[in-house]
Amino acid sequence: MKKIAFHILKGGVGKTTISGNIGAYLASKGKTVVIDADLQGNLSSWLFKGKELEFTLVDYLVGRCSLEAVIQPISDNFYLLPTASGDNELKQWAETQLSNDPFAFIALSDALTKANFLYAIFDLSPSISLLERSIIGACNEVVIPLEAEMFSLDGLESFIENLTDIEKKYRTNIKHDILVCNKLNRSLGRQTAIYQQIQTLSNHGYEIYTIPQDARLAECPLYHETIFETQHRQRSEKKLKPHEELKSIPQIKALGDVLCR
Repeated sequence: MKKIAFHILKGGVGKTTISGNIGAYLASKGKTVVIDADLQGNLSSWLFKGKELEFTLVDYLVGRCSLEAVIQPISDNFYLLPTASGDNELKQWAETQLSNDPFAFIALSDALTKANFLYAIFDLSPSISLLERSIIGACNEVVIPLEAEMFSLDGLESFIENLTDIEKKYRTNIKHDILVCNKLNRSLGRQTAIYQQIQTLSNHGYEIYTIPQDARLAECPLYHETIFETQHRQRSEKKLKPHEELKSIPQIKALGDVLCR
């Protein structure tokens, strides 16, 4: 099973929207689960359409329920391992118990592999506490979403510094060579200038992908839809031609195809 975290030490870059839609695309390739490990629980409230959750991630971690009980089906081959919005219990568990069980997320990954998942996508908060560190240490790869603005570059630098420590602690090498420049508007000179700086990182081994500014993508959580469901709905409403795609979909598919390698 391939385990992929989406993470950067900067909020508001569209990390949750990207990870959820990438998960939806990977489900077309094989059985996929997205794990909401962000204490805000935004991924869960989006994909689970605001319905009440019987069990959440922390319930599984403390042994209160089985994996089968906590995982929620979203669509064909697409599943969610949810977190409740503002989950103080997950925060408390991470702060008081995770240090005694530092390989909890490796054990979770093993259980997901036994459940025949091919892809596990972890959506993390823009922090680097023990919770985020232990999840990253359990992953094969980290995808780094950012925007064409200076604070994202600062967040990238901080993340790389922390990743080195994580790799040493967990005695592993974590692939982290994909940058996703999200919400890119090339008509804005300020963004274009910073994007040119981001492009220079390709000289240091990074693959750089862009997702254009797309109101439909940003509105996905509002309508509790993935971008693919939005496209299907708009085609049925004849707002799109039968083979017309929303402008962010080709880039999301391209990124998903790379992550399948």
